[in-house]
Amino acid sequence: MSESLQRPARPAQADAGMNGPPAYTPSGPSAVPPTGVVTPAANGAAEPVRPARASEFRVRSYRRDQRRRTVLGVLLVVGIVALGLFFAPGASLSGSQGASSGGSSPSGPSGSVTVNLGPATVATTTCSDGKTTTTEGVPWVSSSAPVSTSEIALELQELIDGDIDGGPTAYPSVSASYLCGAPVQSAWTSWYAVLQNPAGANIAFFSYSQGWVNLNQPGVGITIADGSTLFVLSDPSYAGLSFALCVLGDVGAPTINVCGEL
Repeated sequence: MSESLQRPARPAQADAGMNGPPAYTPSGPSAVPPTGVVTPAANGAAEPVRPARASEFRVRSYRRDQRRRTVLGVLLVVGIVALGLFFAPGASLSGSQGASSGGSSPSGPSGSVTVNLGPATVATTTCSDGKTTTTEGVPWVSSSAPVSTSEIALELQELIDGDIDGGPTAYPSVSASYLCGAPVQSAWTSWYAVLQNPAGANIAFFSYSQGWVNLNQPGVGITIADGSTLFVLSDPSYAGLSFALCVLGDVGAPTINVCGEL
């Protein structure tokens, strides 16, 4: 019992099996060490072999190209937006001037026309039936480019709140010599305007129901000469009631937006 128990010694082969396979020994001049094996460098220092280096380079290149594409995409979008803002048509501007100064449409981008209206004058005219009525004449002083009646529409606006006034009317009785065949009479507020050339001849009229109608002149529209006058005839009269006659560019026509107070 005094003898100590001793573990028998293991064979050399058993130790080698427990510690893993024997070290790799390259053979031949072209032998390539397996992945993860440390090989001596030319200067004697150990340099690990990294077969994943090419894969890392591809990942970095992909990320760099992705950032470049993102920057180019942002620049392209900014350029498109800038071009859209540059070529967008100018917004219509509106405004009215008092009777003492008339009115003028604001200058704007290419395609807009500046129209200058003079102060309105109130007068009494005799209709062809011998009766009298009140008229309000708004001088068409000038325009920066020729304007045809087919390119504009007329409105009567309340200066206080901008409401459009007027409604359907009967066919106006107008001739080259008379502004009215009879005083305007209607069950509701109604009006029409007569375009008179600088020589004093009536050449066209505009109403809520008929639009522009030429007098004794064929064609669709008539060019408005500088020095012409727009005469407004209404029931009741708008004189001194804070109303304005507004000239507006029609659809597809140059931008025109000007009002002259009545």
